[in-house]
Amino acid sequence: MSELFDAIADNLDAATTAGHLPRVETVRQDIKTRNNQDSTAFIRVIRTRLIALGYLGDKLKNISQEQVDVAFIRAVSKFQRDTGLTKDAWLGPVSWKKLQQLASFDDDQDPALWNLEPTNPAVLRALYLRLYTFGLMQWKRDKLKTTTKVTVDNPVLRNSLGKFLIICKELGLIEETVPSEITSQTLALVFSQDELIAAINNTAGFYSDPEKADFLTAVARVELWMLGYDIAVGYPGISGDRKLSKVVRDFWRDNQESPLRPARKEHRESVTNALFQQLLHFQQTDCSDNESNDANSETHLLEQIDQLSDENQQSLQQEVQSVTSSIWDGVKRLFGWLRSMARKIVGNAINFIKNLARLIARQSREAFRLVKTSISILHQGIVYAKNSTFPRGGKDSMIISRQRDFDHSMIISDVGLPSQLNSTLGEYQRFASTFNTACKIMGHLLGIFTTLLRSVGSGILGWFVLLRSLAHLGARLKQISLEVNELENAFMVPADTLFAV
Repeated sequence: MSELFDAIADNLDAATTAGHLPRVETVRQDIKTRNNQDSTAFIRVIRTRLIALGYLGDKLKNISQEQVDVAFIRAVSKFQRDTGLTKDAWLGPVSWKKLQQLASFDDDQDPALWNLEPTNPAVLRALYLRLYTFGLMQWKRDKLKTTTKVTVDNPVLRNSLGKFLIICKELGLIEETVPSEITSQTLALVFSQDELIAAINNTAGFYSDPEKADFLTAVARVELWMLGYDIAVGYPGISGDRKLSKVVRDFWRDNQESPLRPARKEHRESVTNALFQQLLHFQQTDCSDNESNDANSETHLLEQIDQLSDENQQSLQQEVQSVTSSIWDGVKRLFGWLRSMARKIVGNAINFIKNLARLIARQSREAFRLVKTSISILHQGIVYAKNSTFPRGGKDSMIISRQRDFDHSMIISDVGLPSQLNSTLGEYQRFASTFNTACKIMGHLLGIFTTLLRSVGSGILGWFVLLRSLAHLGARLKQISLEVNELENAFMVPADTLFAV
């Protein structure tokens, strides 16, 4: 085992020196450069969310910029300040999760779990954005900008929230119309997208009210966007109505076998009760949280990919390499749609290609972040294994010696201060715990790599098979994630910063 760890340590050290792996010990010294470890596509996704929430201006430069610049860092820092996160200008996993909660439609959409007050500046911006997207404001006049003063007294915000609460009363989501105060209750109503779709379907006569047309159209846009259709949300644009008609027509073409499909052509080009019923069906049959069904569906998708033409296979590869989202990139609705589309992929491959690319991109990014953290843990575990004395440079207060059989001896100075002794013991405990976690992760990674090696050389989509194989090994990745979380919870800091100097 010692020889194995020595060999791995040498390779890791070489890879780190060459810049292929994150240099753990410099994380805190140059923390702003950590954004550069992310792909340009991911940076663009972050930008669109910051723009949507009004933290970054919507100038073409900000929208198209693929690199981290001063404006990006300033926007991230302001968002972190508003949400009470560590203001380090790096949108890492913690900040990304918070951004997703506030700006997406299907990631952790429960304000009670956000640990933010209803009147928090970032929450108010998220509330404003959501109401704007629901068509309860004037598209051009009320768009959220960096100069918009979003406070609890903002008249546009209060007025649109009042409209929404009246709608909730009509949908039976609340018994009585409540004052348009920004409370935990009102936040829960605004951010409950699933419940909203179900209530719309269960309320007779709601569709017949012409005053609800803009609201229903706006909600339908969001749902169609989450299914991957080329439709704008937040602002329909000049060709908004014509674009929506085409997208709804595409939707029913993709679901022409559905018993809910309208018989009349005009109903297949407009927002109707049948459209929302089909959307609700996707919501209810979604199994993205069911691991066994999820694995079976992914296997089925992988089998169906072979039916694509060479041209479409190349298109899929290009989509995955360049995929980015506009405002929201959740896949909660998307996975159920992909499963139903897999049966007819050959006849209509374009939407399938784009949506499958989004699914792969999300899973790949999450796996990539997990692997980066695992590498950091492995690196520190190997450092522990390679050094027989701790601290390496020696201290006056205490020296801990470890033998190859992991017997320990300890030399304590009689003049060492208790605080110094406790500090050294605590640091050594972190190293020992990391080594324990590293050994467990090593076992999981070896199992993953063995399976992945079998996927190499699988033809034109070998890279795709590689990614799907990684997804199939979700149980092992989940175990790695649990190991990482256990280590982080033990010391209440991110695992990749445990030993930063």
